[in-house]
Amino acid sequence: MKKELTALLAVSSLCLCAGEVRVALVGSSACQSYHNSDPRLIYGWGEVIGKYFKPHVKILNFAISGYSSKMFLDRGEWEKVKKSKPHYVLITIGANDSKPGEFRYTDPDTGYRNNILRFVRETRELGAEPVLVTLNQAMGMGKNGRCIFFDGKAFRKDREPYNRVMREIAAKEHVPCVDLARSHQTALEKMGEDKAGQLYRFFDLEEKKIDPSHTNREGAELVAKLIAEGISGSESPLKKELLSTRL
Repeated sequence: MKKELTALLAVSSLCLCAGEVRVALVGSSACQSYHNSDPRLIYGWGEVIGKYFKPHVKILNFAISGYSSKMFLDRGEWEKVKKSKPHYVLITIGANDSKPGEFRYTDPDTGYRNNILRFVRETRELGAEPVLVTLNQAMGMGKNGRCIFFDGKAFRKDREPYNRVMREIAAKEHVPCVDLARSHQTALEKMGEDKAGQLYRFFDLEEKKIDPSHTNREGAELVAKLIAEGISGSESPLKKELLSTRL
């Protein structure tokens, strides 16, 4: 009887370890899945980050291009996230909150802060773990369609107030925070403007018009790697689900 019980516990433990772990992504265009086959076209990091995780981890990408935190709530996308019963929620939305005069705009210290707090608290109410990810950097358009840094730096000033709010919430609410804004800036500036400019997608392959705000596959791969490294160095239990051989 004792041997049978021991064997049953071992099998139960194996099943638990092999169970699916669902990771939901809350974001906008930088994260969205586009399902393009040509690596020069637009790719979101949400569609390539799965390779950094163990096979039983399922990435649920709810990111939608053009959405702000306000739209994510108002249009019912947050309810879809909750219904997916995630174990972890990576919250990386805010690029579109920073556009004044538009219906999707939120003030960083009022509406945006309240929305991110809601995401965090309702994630925990589900019994899931939130992880905040500050916003990616982007480049500008120079002469002859060339991607350039802003004043010599890979830094989007308009997004920084929203990154600051995420860092403050992370500290106050004890939420793991991957500071992608800083790691992405460092990586882009280290490689230099010319090489960094090759990480952004073509609008049109025939006309070869560059979009300096959205990544191609190589650019998305860089962002995904930086996020995986950030998770690895964080206090989030999610780091146990990473494939260390990939980092």
